[in-house]
Amino acid sequence: MTTSQPTTASPRLQENHAGDTVTSSDPYVNVVSPRHHDELEGLSRTQKWTRSWMVTRWRLSRTIYSVPLPMLTARFDVKQGDLILTLPLLLILLAASAVLTNEHDVKMSGIPPTFTMFLVFGLVVRNNSLLLTLTGIPFERALFYHKLFAYATIILTALHAFSYRLSDDDGEEEYKDSKVITGAIAFVAMIFMYLLSLNKIRRRFFEFFLRVHWVLFIVVIVAAVAHGAFFALFGILPWFIDMLYRLTFRARTYNRGSSKTDKISAGIVAREQVSVHALPGDITLIQFPRVRKDTGDAFEYEAGQYAFICIPTISYLEWHPFTISSSPNEAMVTFHTKKTG
Repeated sequence: MTTSQPTTASPRLQENHAGDTVTSSDPYVNVVSPRHHDELEGLSRTQKWTRSWMVTRWRLSRTIYSVPLPMLTARFDVKQGDLILTLPLLLILLAASAVLTNEHDVKMSGIPPTFTMFLVFGLVVRNNSLLLTLTGIPFERALFYHKLFAYATIILTALHAFSYRLSDDDGEEEYKDSKVITGAIAFVAMIFMYLLSLNKIRRRFFEFFLRVHWVLFIVVIVAAVAHGAFFALFGILPWFIDMLYRLTFRARTYNRGSSKTDKISAGIVAREQVSVHALPGDITLIQFPRVRKDTGDAFEYEAGQYAFICIPTISYLEWHPFTISSSPNEAMVTFHTKKTG
């Protein structure tokens, strides 16, 4: 079970240069005040650099990138940062692909879809702490970009295929049949993935969508690599590392507790201490002690966060997000879920 980062910062008390106590919703306000100066002196160069980057990242997010836009944010989930970075990147890739297609350059027109495919695979990692630390992009936002670049990959792949048709009609290219077949297989699999990911299908038949999505993902990556898109494989590495972590280290730690019982570790839960109760109105209550009784490990979280819950009797690979309904100060951590289907 893992917790997400809260979307808003909780107010905290800090001291200004005059020694007065002030309240701020920005956790990085007054980080160079006299009170914090001694703390900074004790940090290594790497820690200082990391702290400075966190401050810069937070301020950029609050003042530029995460600023909502009228109509666009509510309707398309597009924010100011997307107009500055994401959309220009997509336009550049589309323009480059269109130019290369017009020039009948089959080989070079395959680079844009390979690059976006790399982003699609890299952004799907649910617990990519490296991505979160470097960019501040949480999982739910990374999932938005995963879908966006997936759509772009389909369009760019279609342009790549069209460039082949143009060059083939002109007798400019002699491609092996295997290249044509693997490219066609990857493209058809992408189309099916897109159709099954539509809201009406995905929400109504989620388990079917999930299992077929896995199968089609394998088909796409195998066919793409056989076609020559080797760079896309690098996007799988973060996902592979995350999967190994979830199936080995995390599962062992959650079952047995941390190796150092004097150190508080977030997300430590023992199966035998979890209880499930049926409540009126098709509501299910899941709860467990915030502090693990046998090891003293604590489940640390803040108000407004959610956690990914896995029910091993159903599947070791299924993790679904649920909002934490209890207060961080309560003895029991609770989740209230309502049957929807």
